[in-house]
Amino acid sequence: MRFITSLLLSTVLFSPNLMADDFILIPGIQAGPVTATTTEAELISLLGAEQVKRDVMALGEGEEAEVTSLFPGNKEKELQILWDIPFTKPLVVNVIGTAWKTKEGVMLGISLKDLEKINQSSFELSGYGWDYEGSVLNYGSGLLSKYDNTLLVRFNDADAAQRVSESEFATILGDNSFSSDNQILQKMNPIITDMNISFTQPE
Repeated sequence: MRFITSLLLSTVLFSPNLMADDFILIPGIQAGPVTATTTEAELISLLGAEQVKRDVMALGEGEEAEVTSLFPGNKEKELQILWDIPFTKPLVVNVIGTAWKTKEGVMLGISLKDLEKINQSSFELSGYGWDYEGSVLNYGSGLLSKYDNTLLVRFNDADAAQRVSESEFATILGDNSFSSDNQILQKMNPIITDMNISFTQPE
């Protein structure tokens, strides 16, 4: 019964032929057709088998995981689901498509300064030169602080490092925390290259 109810509701709220207003991410709650309780079987029933494919995703430090890709190869729509319980309980949705955004306007391709404006505050991110470089660690006291545990973005565009000298770049290297208002980071003004949504699991 839960499957039927969920599928009917998803069909009403979400269409495979996405309109502009449908590309909304709600960290902790929903990423397009995916919620904390959505299964791969439900997605296949909703979107069709051609739009739901299994793949392998690199997790960093040599780790990999089997994922489910939605709209594979579509530069605007693609999402990847990393599972808590394989194919029945989502853990994280990795945003690949460029059209997806939060209601606040967080999306792939915006800059560090753009995110500060959205957040209405500076935020903390990890240093560069290792696997998790440029990852936002928390949003400080800003508007996005409610997403500290559910919205992960990463500033990792290759061009950013070219905007500063080697000696300047060396000051923000390593597994350390830096404020986004750091003078070197402001000069680099990197863009968001990676983004994912995790779920607040129902009790």
